[in-house]
Amino acid sequence: MPQRKTKLFSFFVPYLLLIAVVITLFSLTRTDQLVKQQAIFDAKAQGMLTAIHKQTENILHASQTMVSIFSLFDSISFDQFQEYTVSIYDYIPGTHALSWIPEVNNSERNVYEQRMSIQQEKDYHFTQRDSSGDLITATTRDRYYPVYYIAPLASNKAALGFDIGSHPGRRSAINHALELGRSVATEPITLVQETEKQFAFLLLTPIVTHDERNLGLISAVYRAKELLGSALNDNLDSVSIKILDVTDSSTPMQFFENNLGESNIHWQGELQFAERTWLIQLSPTLESVLMTEGQEVWLVIVAGFIISTLMGLFLLSLINRKVIVENLVTEKTRALSISLAETQKAQQKIVENETKVRIILETVVDGIITIDVSGTIKTFNPAAVKMFGYTADEVLDKNVTQLMPEFDKNSAANVEPFLNIANSEQRVIGREVTGKRKDGTEFPVDLAISEMVLNDQRMFTGVVRDITDRKNAKISLTNALKQADDKAIELQHYVDELSKSNQELDQYAYVASHDLKSPLQAIGQISSWIQADCADLLPEASQKHLQLLQQRIKRMENLLADLLAYSRIGRQEYQWENVNLDQLTQHVFELNCLDNGFSLVCETGNVVCRLPRIPLELVLRNLVNNAIKHHDKSTGVIHLKYKVTDTYHIISICDDGPGIPVAYQGKALEMFQTLKSRDEIEGSGMGLALVKKTISFYAGDIKIISEGRGTCISTYWPKNERTTKSIEKLPLNA
Repeated sequence: MPQRKTKLFSFFVPYLLLIAVVITLFSLTRTDQLVKQQAIFDAKAQGMLTAIHKQTENILHASQTMVSIFSLFDSISFDQFQEYTVSIYDYIPGTHALSWIPEVNNSERNVYEQRMSIQQEKDYHFTQRDSSGDLITATTRDRYYPVYYIAPLASNKAALGFDIGSHPGRRSAINHALELGRSVATEPITLVQETEKQFAFLLLTPIVTHDERNLGLISAVYRAKELLGSALNDNLDSVSIKILDVTDSSTPMQFFENNLGESNIHWQGELQFAERTWLIQLSPTLESVLMTEGQEVWLVIVAGFIISTLMGLFLLSLINRKVIVENLVTEKTRALSISLAETQKAQQKIVENETKVRIILETVVDGIITIDVSGTIKTFNPAAVKMFGYTADEVLDKNVTQLMPEFDKNSAANVEPFLNIANSEQRVIGREVTGKRKDGTEFPVDLAISEMVLNDQRMFTGVVRDITDRKNAKISLTNALKQADDKAIELQHYVDELSKSNQELDQYAYVASHDLKSPLQAIGQISSWIQADCADLLPEASQKHLQLLQQRIKRMENLLADLLAYSRIGRQEYQWENVNLDQLTQHVFELNCLDNGFSLVCETGNVVCRLPRIPLELVLRNLVNNAIKHHDKSTGVIHLKYKVTDTYHIISICDDGPGIPVAYQGKALEMFQTLKSRDEIEGSGMGLALVKKTISFYAGDIKIISEGRGTCISTYWPKNERTTKSIEKLPLNA
């Protein structure tokens, strides 16, 4: 009994140890799989963040486009606004509305309300929401920011006249946008057009004309779900998304949540957009995690339990596992060493970047000037030295009016002009002022001013750029554009003349080919009468000459017929029908093949295409006739092939004839061109020219493929029906 207990002990102890090892490996494999899934989702989440960032850039660009339109024109009507905005809110998915928000003083309120009442043909008043959320007439205030123009109008009529400045949060965003002179997004809002809570925001962009007139703001309304759906495509249903507005970190606001079940994999990142900070929290749904989960975990535990039944392999497996663990420790140690080395490199990179930043500030082409609240210059970079002609020692601790005299109009002893700019809507890059060099010369500059606090002291940084060359270039560009317009008018005149000449030439070919047929037929009839009347009188040579004459007349008739058909292409628009390619090609083949020496093989699968039947039959007849007529043998096989793409039906006629040399393939598509003498092969040389013109009329193409023996001619027929008028404007080889 003790011996049996010893054997059982010797068996179960290693067996239980193996079970423990299997469970441990299962846990490690599971953990490793989770780490891999986290890494994969981190990369995917970063891509989603990039997509959202790109979409926000698009909507900023759309708002800037509307600002540019208002800046370029003296005035824009309500209808013009509707027309300009159509392409913008169609191009940017998620755009709920685009509107113009003028800044209206209380003294101007009646004028604005009466003007829009006349235009809308109904009463128009400035409105706001009361404490219950109902729309009421706006109360009297010093200044209003009403929705004056809005598009699309049909779904946003309720918003007309709504004073967005009546809401404290939106009024704060308006003031912020006017102060910064650039786009500012509001906190999450409830749309005045909607009856329920919507995840949306306003993007407010100030409008300042070139002469510094404030025209109000462009307001763009975007729904979060539609904006994210456009940016993320199909990912919106497979990822749990939660977005918080954390611009004010003390009071984060929920901006969007799709309420999908989260997994144990999470990622979060911040997105800076229009002066707001969005915290984006992402997690794949449980369903998507299960779909991507590998089978390695379950294979480990199954294999472990199978191996545990084999006691002889247990010890070997244990030894192998020990080696694996040791290797894993070694690998982790090596990875840790590499990570430490990379950390040291990163620290070195930070030091190098700080040095680069300092060098950039010293070598930047724009002048950078720092002053305090009294207007005293504290820093003066090398670019400013070069621009103004003063050394740094000559201007440091001096007043800034020494460099920009116009700030000396009201207050020469302090920085009040700087404060006026930094705290108003004029604080934008591109404000033009006049600079004064050391030698007394004045020059135009762009000035951008920003405020900062350094060691509890308010400081102002001005970035100055000499725009003398830019202003001169603008004048030159205006002159060049005028010359280009003149050249365009002259070129259009030449194009009209050429089009008229082509039409006259086409008409001439049609009339000539049609009118020459009658006298040619008469000549043929007379020659046949002479041959019949003088059959016994004429010598054999003369009879051969008459036969040759009739042969040439027949050739001329065929040539005129082909020329007439060529000139008719484009004169008539044929109806598009459902055509069975096999049946139509078989019919054409039977008309052209008068003996049993040739056979037709259709490789289309009995396909039915929607094409103009008569032009298609003309093309197939010429291609099949050419394949038989130009074959160097009395027997052969002709193949009909078909392939379809997103834009074309590709129909090919291939033969096993002598082929067309590459050097002559382009020539074969020209009029009156044959590769052999017409005495050897009777023909007008118009076959492929007819095919090319027919295909070109329908905006298609033709390609010849012949390398050695055999020729395959492919015709490309557009899948979409087009009118003749629109087709005539397309190139021949579209």
